[in-house]
Amino acid sequence: MRRILHNSFDFHTSGINLLTNLKLAVTLMII
Repeated sequence: MRRILHNSFDFHTSGINLLTNLKLAVTLMII
C-alpha cells in the first residue's frame, strides 16, 4: 500500500515539474 502511494506521489511531483518547465519554456519563447 505504501509503495502505491509513494509511486503516485512521485508521478504527481514529476507532473508538476513538467508543467513548470513548460511554463518556463513558453515564457522564454515570448521574451
